[in-house]
Amino acid sequence: MNINLLSLGASPVRLMNSQNQHLYYILLIKTNILNSAGLWSKYSMLKTTLPVKSNVDITHSKLKTFMKKQPVVYKPKKVQVFSRHEVTKFISEAPDEKFLMIKVAFLIGLSGACRGEELQKCQLKI
Repeated sequence: MNINLLSLGASPVRLMNSQNQHLYYILLIKTNILNSAGLWSKYSMLKTTLPVKSNVDITHSKLKTFMKKQPVVYKPKKVQVFSRHEVTKFISEAPDEKFLMIKVAFLIGLSGACRGEELQKCQLKI
């Protein structure tokens, strides 16, 4: 059974045997379409969908071995945090004419008087 899952230019990739399935996953990695976490997600989705829709089994051992060998690279993003010195400098040196509302919101958030979600919903009524 031929299943068009990915089309690169004029030649579609068809997953009808284990070799083509293996090549499909190699192609996804080499072209940087998916990282290893996304690859497992795609594998899980196809593993549950293909047997139901098209009677194709992708649970062969070569593909699982290949998937396990792929490095799992997780790089968390570093959150930028103001230092105590930067906070005191901003509050004391920033001009009130321009930054008063930001200073007030900053102090309310810093003191814990409002949650971030509540702070976003605050509105100025004049």
